[in-house]
Amino acid sequence: MPVIGVKPNTYKRLKIIRDRLHLKSLEDAIIILLDLYEDSILNPNEILINLLSNIGQLLEKVEKIEKKIESITVVEREVQTSLVTPVIVDKNEEGIEEDNFGMPSYLKDNPWVQILSRRGKERDSK
Repeated sequence: MPVIGVKPNTYKRLKIIRDRLHLKSLEDAIIILLDLYEDSILNPNEILINLLSNIGQLLEKVEKIEKKIESITVVEREVQTSLVTPVIVDKNEEGIEEDNFGMPSYLKDNPWVQILSRRGKERDSK
């Protein structure tokens, strides 16, 4: 039979367990302690409960992340829409009036229009 050496304090503690549980030997106390340890560590129900608890916590974190991603996606869409959507200006709001020829009033009788129109012709003729 193998012999296990233990420190004096551990020996006293094993004797207390043996006496309180009315066991015959220190070996019985060690067996009970090992069984309790294995049950608490290796009990499939406890392992399953711990795993389910961890999975639940992970799912909560994933849901929070999904909500953050969704809110970021919504903001991104709004920004993209605002960048892509052209601004429509009502000509009447800007005070631009068109005459019968489809020209705005600020171009009618404007001397710069004639000057600028000649510049294009001058470049072509040179």
